[in-house]
Amino acid sequence: MRVSGFASGMDIDQTVKDLMRAERQPINKLNQQKQTLEWQTEMYQDVNKQFFDFRNTIFDSIMKKSSMTDRSATSTNDSRVSATASADAGNATYSISEVKQLAKSASQSSSERATGTDFSASEAIGSQEFATGKSPQWSEGVIQSKTINADGGTSYSVEGSNLKTNTDDMIVKVSGKQYEVVTGEGPLEAGQVRASFSDGQIDLEFGSAVTSGKSINVQYAAENETKTINAAAPTSTFSLGKGAINPDTLDISVNGGAKLTIVTDPEKELEADEAYVDTKTGRVTLGEAASGTIAATFTQQYSTNSITTFDKDGNEQKNKFTFTSAQSMNNIMSTISSSGAGVSAFYDEYSGKAALTRSETGDFNKDGDEMLFSGDFFNNTLGLNNAGGSSQGEQNAVFTMNGLETERAKNTFDVNGMSITLKETFTEADGAVTLGSETNTDGVMDTIKGFVEEYNKIVEEVNGKLNEKVNRDFKPLSDEQKEEMSEKEIELWEEKARSGLLRSDSSISNVMNNMRSLLYEQVDGTDSAYNTLYSIGITTSSSYTDNGKLEIDEDQLRQAIEDDSEGVYQLFAASGSTTETQGLARRMRETLDNGVSALAERAGGYKGKLLPHQFTLGRNMENIEDRIAQFEDRMVSVENRYYRQFTAMEQAMSRANSQSNYLMQFMNNGQ
Repeated sequence: MRVSGFASGMDIDQTVKDLMRAERQPINKLNQQKQTLEWQTEMYQDVNKQFFDFRNTIFDSIMKKSSMTDRSATSTNDSRVSATASADAGNATYSISEVKQLAKSASQSSSERATGTDFSASEAIGSQEFATGKSPQWSEGVIQSKTINADGGTSYSVEGSNLKTNTDDMIVKVSGKQYEVVTGEGPLEAGQVRASFSDGQIDLEFGSAVTSGKSINVQYAAENETKTINAAAPTSTFSLGKGAINPDTLDISVNGGAKLTIVTDPEKELEADEAYVDTKTGRVTLGEAASGTIAATFTQQYSTNSITTFDKDGNEQKNKFTFTSAQSMNNIMSTISSSGAGVSAFYDEYSGKAALTRSETGDFNKDGDEMLFSGDFFNNTLGLNNAGGSSQGEQNAVFTMNGLETERAKNTFDVNGMSITLKETFTEADGAVTLGSETNTDGVMDTIKGFVEEYNKIVEEVNGKLNEKVNRDFKPLSDEQKEEMSEKEIELWEEKARSGLLRSDSSISNVMNNMRSLLYEQVDGTDSAYNTLYSIGITTSSSYTDNGKLEIDEDQLRQAIEDDSEGVYQLFAASGSTTETQGLARRMRETLDNGVSALAERAGGYKGKLLPHQFTLGRNMENIEDRIAQFEDRMVSVENRYYRQFTAMEQAMSRANSQSNYLMQFMNNGQ
């Protein structure tokens, strides 16, 4: 228990506080040292960020060939033939004197109306009328789908019951790419998978290992499916989990009893021995609620079809599709268009016809049609049989360039780094179109000027830190000092206290000096007259106060770019095996890399130096924090000692006062 100076009349708390203020002076100095280190760390990291960002800017701009050798293309008649040029286009000129024909895509449309006049493209096709003789011929069974996660092997298995033991309805995709399903023995070609059937299982074998993690989707057909519902309480509705149900093959029984009569009319009032099925969704409603075991065996109505196209080498590319009676025509067309078949599909409600067009232009199947269709739905229902339908033949672009008649599968193609687009046909009598490419001088100049501006910015800001005035009379403020000052006064004080903390810093100065000196150096091995900065019009400022900023003679730089843009690029970006044969920007990146590493060792923030113990200033701050903690423990002991001393003094004075009062009372009584 502490006393408060009743006997002595002293303010002991204030006295101890005043004494402790003097005792805490070493801690205040340590806190000042810690604050200074924190400021230095922050400032080092700011400079390092500038170095790091400039390093990345160099890589993303002046070392990119596309930026430094950028070219623009010209056309004497852009409405007929246009062009764009890459950095590799060179100074070639091309004359296109004639375009006999443009490349076109193959297309095929229905030979006649496929659907009824009231047919809706957004409704299930199984419940609608088709044109005479065009109704789909549905297969019976149940389409199943399983997905396997590949483990890097070549063999996989899928379990299933009541399997149809043929591959007609099988579709196997690996991460969206469809494989051709084959049977029998023999070597497998690329893009093939072998399927074999055993009791309740399909075995798949790929010609090469399927990369681990990829998904293998397997679609196959079963003869039928049985859905069993174990109902603890009476229920009147359940789902078969499939759509496109064939009501003629649906058998439903309750607890092994007689089969229920299947109803497809949603308006009919159901009897106890009847069940309604929504053929589109597979939803079943019982005429009488039941509990126990409800068994439903069913099949779907489906049709498997395929589209065969050809790649640029004339190889067949076959894609299978399975459609059900529950799908709409719009959904079927969307499925085709979004598949990997490279075909765009469209159904027109007005004419009742479908049209399919290849995504790519050109003639890839020299001996026949570009799209081959198989399956009842494609050939019979939609009439896409390449016989009576409307067909637009595929063709290559045919043109004459520099006197040579040639062909391309597309209207846009590349010639020696120039992308050329044919837009319309014309003859020699209409006049030739001349194409050329030239260096985009303005673009290259902007890239170089941007590099110089960033370099000058680094020079100005970093040298500003290196030359800042040191204000030794302004130390970091203590908490008590801050309590007596306004926020503005604190801000101004700390601004002066932070000034000069990086003055003449050797690690930063080394980076700046190395960058400056390498700019005077020559680049060997480029076979160009432009092998120094001054040869392209870039020199250092003659003013001492500019600290080596760069200046550009724009006329000289422009001339160098127009004369030899590749040489100018190599001046900055050459990737020689020795320092002397490396470009200036490449050397500067290495200098900055070394500088970033050195500053990270000192102040952290980069190169994995993120925790205080990983860099010098951080370790120094941790050491100071340990010393502060030790002093704080000591201060508690000192403060307690002061209070014990004053308490003892107070108690002694209290006893003395008591004795004095007793003596005075005794003397007064004696009188």
